[in-house]
Amino acid sequence: MLYQNNESFLITVVLLAVFMIACLLVIVARYIIVSKRNEQNLIAAKRLNDAIMESTKYIIIATDPQGKILFINKQTEVMMGYYQAEILNRIIPRRWLLTEQFLDRYEELKREFPTMGMDFDVFSKRPTRDGMEISEWTFVRKNGEQFPVKLTITPIKDEHKRISGFLGVAEDLSEWNSQRDALKESEETFRIAMENASIGKALVRPDGKWLRANRALCALLGYTEDELKQMDFQKITHPDDLETDVGLLKKTLAGEISTYQIEKRYFHKNGTIIWALLSVSLIRNLDQSPKFLVSQIQDITDKKNMEQRKNEFISLVSHELRTPLTSIRGSLGLIEGVFAAELPEKVLHLITLANRNSERLILLINDILDLDKISAGEMSFDISPQPLADIVRQSVDTNRSYAETYGVIYRIEPGPENVIVDVDTSRLMQVLANLLSNAAKFSPKGEVVTISLQVANGNAIVKVADKGPGIPVEFRPRIFDKFSQADASVTREKGGTGLGLHISKMLIQRMNGEIGFMSEVGEGTTFWIKLPLQEQA
Repeated sequence: MLYQNNESFLITVVLLAVFMIACLLVIVARYIIVSKRNEQNLIAAKRLNDAIMESTKYIIIATDPQGKILFINKQTEVMMGYYQAEILNRIIPRRWLLTEQFLDRYEELKREFPTMGMDFDVFSKRPTRDGMEISEWTFVRKNGEQFPVKLTITPIKDEHKRISGFLGVAEDLSEWNSQRDALKESEETFRIAMENASIGKALVRPDGKWLRANRALCALLGYTEDELKQMDFQKITHPDDLETDVGLLKKTLAGEISTYQIEKRYFHKNGTIIWALLSVSLIRNLDQSPKFLVSQIQDITDKKNMEQRKNEFISLVSHELRTPLTSIRGSLGLIEGVFAAELPEKVLHLITLANRNSERLILLINDILDLDKISAGEMSFDISPQPLADIVRQSVDTNRSYAETYGVIYRIEPGPENVIVDVDTSRLMQVLANLLSNAAKFSPKGEVVTISLQVANGNAIVKVADKGPGIPVEFRPRIFDKFSQADASVTREKGGTGLGLHISKMLIQRMNGEIGFMSEVGEGTTFWIKLPLQEQA
């Protein structure tokens, strides 16, 4: 019995010992695993740290409290011209400006705070919360070259929170300083150019407030720069021009257009009106938000006054000439038609020539008067929904006899019939008459002028196509200008005032349409009119 008890006790002791050994083995295994994992983490962290140190463009230097170099990265070797083997475990070379500036202050600091038990602002010699100092210094390379840097120095603390060294991170400012100097030079050049410009120049906030105004602008408007800065451009803009100016400004701020140019009126400080040519462009911030507007304001008051006097003179002369010319033309036409058989051939030829020249003069006067009315905004428009196909047919029928005098045929191509547009019928027929007569005049005898009507993208498009010589490339940008013709001989050979297309464009624009052309030299020209379809109720 006693033997059995001893045996049981022995077995229990053995089992307990085995259990304890197993637990110890588990603990040791876990320790080994954790240690291995920590070691791997440390290796990974070191690799990451090494990668950062080697890839950064900053100079990185670690020192002990006495300035002995413990670490430099690759960029330090490149920028300073020293290899690690030359300077590791050595005091920073005295010819580095860093040593003279930093260590001298550090020694003063250590004398003032012998315990070094807190973080310090090394450069101002007073305690700080984080101990980080950022300032601009000058470094000296091994070859003696100097370059500016932004230096950040951070104290390194031990487990007792005492300073055990310093970490310096320096950014080369050479390129940045060059850019800064270039920017300063550019700004100074801009300031001088703006201030001494012969025309008015200004910087304006997006809300219209004046930021800067040069001497020429102040002289033009009669205000000092300080007075202008107290107001916005809206206050001195003529009410009739304000809506147009503000509308274009809104489009510019919204990014729909980048610049704009208009003729507008300003009020001088003394109350007089000044006409100006305003050119505006927008400067944006890096985030593309509007920063300010650059405005150029050129005085055109004398030019506008001259134009007004010229227009008044032309209008007066035209009105005074039209009545007698109409009478002369009527008399000549009567003689040519009724007494042609009784007149000698030479006299009849002279009468016919005089009659045609009087017709041309009347056309010129009518065109000038139309142009004068449109420019002055005095031409009336009776715009209403009209069937476009009917207007086209009526215009062709009205001008068919004119085409026959040139041996040309008008042909209307089949197209949509129920096309309704908002137009002034008589003004649209005036435009079509101009296009049809031009097509007839410039088409070879026996050719066909094709007229077509199409609908596309919410617009009705009327086309008049001829088989004439086409429009010279160099003349195309000026084809809708006043008194423009490709060749001066055209006026004598074909007739015309050089105003028809200019007037046609202005009339079409007043009816919210567009006019343009396509041309091939030697192949012919197609003029087109685009009008928006009437919106369905």
